Amino acid sequence: MQCPACGSAVTSEARYCSACGHELVHRVDERRLVTVLFADIVGFTGLSEGRDPESVKNLVDRCFARLADEITAFGGRVDKVVGDAIIALFGAPTAHDDDAERAVRAALALQRAVGELAATSGVDLRLRIGVNTGEVLVGALVGDDYTAMGDVVNTASRLQTTAEPGTVLVGPATHAATVDVIDYRPLGEMEVRGRSAPVAVWQAIAPVGLPGERRRPRAAPLVGRHSELTLVEGAIADAYRRRRAHLVTLLGESGVGKSRLAGEVVAAARQRHGARVLHGRCLPYGEANVWWPVASALRTDIGVPDDASDELVARTVTAAVAEVLGAEPDDAEVRRTTAGLLHLFGADARLVSHGAERAAEEAMRAVRAYVHALAAHSPVLIWITDLHWADDAVLRLLDETLDRLGRQRVAVLATARPDLAERWSPRPVRFDAVTLTVDALDRDAVAELARHVLGEDADPVLVERIVERSGGNPLFVEELARVVAAGGGPDGDEVPATVRSAIAARLDLLDPDALTIVGYAAVLGVEGPVGALEVMAAQLAPGIDVGATLARLERAALIETAGRHWWFPSSLIRDVAYGRLTKTERALLHVGIADHLEQRGIAAAEAVAHHLRRAADLARQLDGVDGLGPDLDDRAIAWTLEAARAVSGASAHTRALELYGLALDLLDPADRRRAALLVDRAEVALRALDLGRVRRDLAEAQALLAATPDTALEVRAALVESELSQWTGDFDTALARAEEALASAAELDDPVLAGDTVRRCGMVQLFLGRHDDAEHSILSALAAYDSVGHRVGIAWARQSLAWISFVRGHLEEAETRLAEALAAFEALDDPVGMAWSRGLLAYVRISQGRFAEGEELAGLTLVDARDRGDRWAQGMMLVALGVAALWTGRVDEAVRRGEQARAILQPGTDTLGTAQAAVLYGRALVHAGRVQEGLRALRDALRAMPTGGPPTALVHLGATVSAIMAGDVGEARRHLGGLALEGAGFDPRQTGSSERLVAAALVALQSGDLPEARRRLATIDDTDAPWGRVAVALTEVAAGADPRSVLETVDDDPAATPIDRVMAHLAAAAAAARHGDTDDLVAHVEAAAAAVPAGDRLLPLLVAVADEVLSGFVGAAARADEAATRVRRLAHRTGAEPAGWVTLWRTVVGARDGDRIDTPPAAADAAVGSGHEALVAGGDLGADGE
Repeated sequence: MQCPACGSAVTSEARYCSACGHELVHRVDERRLVTVLFADIVGFTGLSEGRDPESVKNLVDRCFARLADEITAFGGRVDKVVGDAIIALFGAPTAHDDDAERAVRAALALQRAVGELAATSGVDLRLRIGVNTGEVLVGALVGDDYTAMGDVVNTASRLQTTAEPGTVLVGPATHAATVDVIDYRPLGEMEVRGRSAPVAVWQAIAPVGLPGERRRPRAAPLVGRHSELTLVEGAIADAYRRRRAHLVTLLGESGVGKSRLAGEVVAAARQRHGARVLHGRCLPYGEANVWWPVASALRTDIGVPDDASDELVARTVTAAVAEVLGAEPDDAEVRRTTAGLLHLFGADARLVSHGAERAAEEAMRAVRAYVHALAAHSPVLIWITDLHWADDAVLRLLDETLDRLGRQRVAVLATARPDLAERWSPRPVRFDAVTLTVDALDRDAVAELARHVLGEDADPVLVERIVERSGGNPLFVEELARVVAAGGGPDGDEVPATVRSAIAARLDLLDPDALTIVGYAAVLGVEGPVGALEVMAAQLAPGIDVGATLARLERAALIETAGRHWWFPSSLIRDVAYGRLTKTERALLHVGIADHLEQRGIAAAEAVAHHLRRAADLARQLDGVDGLGPDLDDRAIAWTLEAARAVSGASAHTRALELYGLALDLLDPADRRRAALLVDRAEVALRALDLGRVRRDLAEAQALLAATPDTALEVRAALVESELSQWTGDFDTALARAEEALASAAELDDPVLAGDTVRRCGMVQLFLGRHDDAEHSILSALAAYDSVGHRVGIAWARQSLAWISFVRGHLEEAETRLAEALAAFEALDDPVGMAWSRGLLAYVRISQGRFAEGEELAGLTLVDARDRGDRWAQGMMLVALGVAALWTGRVDEAVRRGEQARAILQPGTDTLGTAQAAVLYGRALVHAGRVQEGLRALRDALRAMPTGGPPTALVHLGATVSAIMAGDVGEARRHLGGLALEGAGFDPRQTGSSERLVAAALVALQSGDLPEARRRLATIDDTDAPWGRVAVALTEVAAGADPRSVLETVDDDPAATPIDRVMAHLAAAAAAARHGDTDDLVAHVEAAAAAVPAGDRLLPLLVAVADEVLSGFVGAAARADEAATRVRRLAHRTGAEPAGWVTLWRTVVGARDGDRIDTPPAAADAAVGSGHEALVAGGDLGADGE
């Protein structure tokens, strides 16, 4: 073998020619962080005048030789000599952790060297030097010359021409990397020839300090974390001792030591508690399986090889599950749990045939069952690394698993970056949660860590420099110290550049095979199966022994392995390795991986889409890459849409929005396909309550459709706009847009689209209270769907019909229709439709007084909605749970549910849902004894509502009832004025109308107007509702009738609320008072008090007011006085103004002016109850129905 440069004989293993130093190993193109030094000799022209050419050549040769020696001495490489200029690279072909510092030190040394040469030769020679740092492309040009290309090189040249002779100028990146080790004089921004904008420039004056000594690296222990370790270990121990699940989250920036701390905690859990550890890692992107963190943890625990066949995986999992559950392999629970885990692992797609949501539910159930069984044998520690990269589904799974296993010896230990807290707030109810922010180490701890790596005899100056430059980040400390020990120098970069330089230096120590494999791994991601690397190597580098190469990478601490799995110990290592590959190479590798996954059929659409998108993005940056094919963008878009529609079908709205956004990014602004994608995304954004996104997407889509009309797509856009208007409270516009869509759809031969439009009309008519029109529209939609056998449309039409029946108050009919809808959705394996139908059924059950059944349905639907990311459904189920709690006397829970619902259904989202959440919250606060706070919350909700419409009416009704309960008749009248009670726009048969009339009657009674109360109640067709019967009974008492037969039906009615029963007894007490039966009066007052749920703060006041008025009426003065004392105390505590109740009871018993009893003090003289007091249970009036 001969050297191509000089022809000398060389051995096949040689990397450099021993004769001329030419590099023999072929270097591929790569991207590197490089510092370029550009120096030009000043005075060269004058030197040539009057001198012998040979003398000039000898002097110049000596000068360049001296310069080259200095450059080499500082670890640089002479790139080329052009005329009287010399160009050097620091960081290529070999990187050091301090290349920028080396370059500036070398530049200052060159100035000294030329000065010495000028002094000895008597020739006035000086240098102008420019130094610049940045990413360049390095590689071999034609002729085998290794060089660097890019703007960084050009800028270094321009800095050199700007410099005064004898000076060194550096650009911003070089200055930032060396500011701690070089003295600089700022020159401000300067116009540099060839640059469109000014460049900030500094003149290097002199180096500060000396390079540190080198030490051999060694394993570093955990330092400076005693308090954190004690806290976390204590939390884990507490979880196991109390049998109460714990979530411990370690938050901190990359490299701060979260994983190191977690490792110590895990080791302690194993050693001290015998914990079984399930360890999973979250990937930053390109996950073939969204469940990967949990799936990988369970695969490792079960012992499933990464490259196992599906058959082997199934056998292994079945055996493990049977052993853990203590059952036979053919046991039904074993089979079900195994099926769920196999779906989780991506090893069995059969569950997908039942629907994505059903499959996900079974997978999550299998995780819970397996962990529950493990916990029966020993404590379990689920260790999840880098949780900030987890899919929302994984976060929900952790929440639900901890909640369901709240009384088990289970703990979850998670590490994450701080941004996790921006999108995930765990909901600890049945489990405890501890969040610990892992901050940077203090100076003493950093110094101790550096000495552990470098050796206890490390130079104190060197240790101090590492302390200064590490920022307290343990990863940075260890990386810096290892590079220093390996022969590099201390780094002066800011933190990100420090890590990049340190890791690049370690990568340069690798052999070519190891560099190849670490590059392949970086393209795959932060972790993966060994088999994937073997496939890539077999196709692209068949001579590489992947197993042996991974072993070398593990020894270099650049990759870690366990069985047939590998991962980067830090994603920063992956990022640096990935960044070194040229964009062309990255693009080709990404496409190759996507092709392989697509052909093998072993990955979800999202994984293929990720690699194709990355390749397409890189190709655009390079204006195309040979070999990628002209259809790359189209393939990336198609696979991304496939992934978006898959997750959207499962109602994983957040991820679907992200994927639609990624697909749109691949399309040009004028691409006709954008309109359809924008409408698709707008539909998903509606479900995610991202109404701003809906508006923006519709506006852009409509602009595109104006230029390129598409009737069918315009109809779909109009339907989205209609629903958006409905959600924001503009029901008239919602109906107008739906009717316009219906008219346009009639021009198309598309029964399904026609059915969608008329069903949309029906839903708006429903919320406008036009129930007959809504029924007609939905039946028309059902007929359209049925004409073409569109089963999905038929199912949703049946669900809509059930909704109409519910709103009308026809609960039995609603139940029948829901059964039909549920059967249709179950036949379709449509989990979303089933969830919506179950949610509506929950409201039906609650309205029927079957509270336990309703709450169970609402709870299950809430869990499902959280899993799917359906925020609207979450809010509505929280309202249902809150209403059930309120109607059964659990006021504290009702307040909490109201707060949760309001947090989701905020103003600007669904106005009707916002109104329902506001009414629940306000009424619950009133019953909790926080009267003024509750009334104020309802007033605030009204101010945030659009004027008029069903949502506003709903809040007015809720506020009226709340004011009635507080006895604040003035407030009640004001809100009652916002409700239609008669006239053309009022139908007493509609659901909610009877509640309005009952409220109006009570306001009349609290105002002393008995005829008006009777008039309002006379228009009610149906007084089957318990509260309606109570109101009628009150007017009957006033007429002298005996209401007890009616009131007994209230007491026995399972749908009656605590307040219904309390008021029924008080009405009976009023009848007794009217007839002068003091004993019967006392018996009913005491029965009313006994019916008050424990701890209720409002109902006791109502009972006391009735007791005072009625006892005084019959002449029981002592009892009336005692009751008056209670009234004053309770009014002061709750902030209520019960004057309205005093008037009501006096009106009912017919008290004359001479019988008047002193009313209790107004709330203006009473303090509002303390907000910090415990919430208590209480009742409610019943459903509003609007």
